[in-house]
Amino acid sequence: MTFHQAVVTFVMGAIMCVLLTLVIFAPARAADWPESEWSKPAPPRAVAKPRRKYKPRPRVKGATFRKLNGWVCGREFSVTGDIKANEQRARESAWAAYHGEVKFELGERYADARFARSPKFECARSTSETLTSKTLEAVGGSGVYRHRCRLRAVACKPPETD
Repeated sequence: MTFHQAVVTFVMGAIMCVLLTLVIFAPARAADWPESEWSKPAPPRAVAKPRRKYKPRPRVKGATFRKLNGWVCGREFSVTGDIKANEQRARESAWAAYHGEVKFELGERYADARFARSPKFECARSTSETLTSKTLEAVGGSGVYRHRCRLRAVACKPPETD
């Protein structure tokens, strides 16, 4: 037997002795330990308060809804779309941003663009110029400007039909 094997055997034997000592002398139940947390009796249970009756609340905390001509409407949203090559695409981008914002805050039913009340667009040319627009301006005269639109609309859902 080499020295290394002897050391490993000694260490394993010492570990086994410690474990065997713990198994033999440790009490089987926690109640046998004097003054332990586990040996004390459980405190008496408090009387449960009666529960309040369930009252449905709006899904979104802080959301208020009002009725306009039979339609249930939320608040007015103002969103800005991404920069696009022309005004039509910028408006489409604003509608997409409106859809995402309303869907997140009020839910799917309010996100439909067909039910938005009094949509108003503010569109403007972008102030940032691209390399393409500078090149086209130098070559052909007038530059190609990109557009960005802001949409303001009240999110509504149609009246329930039974």
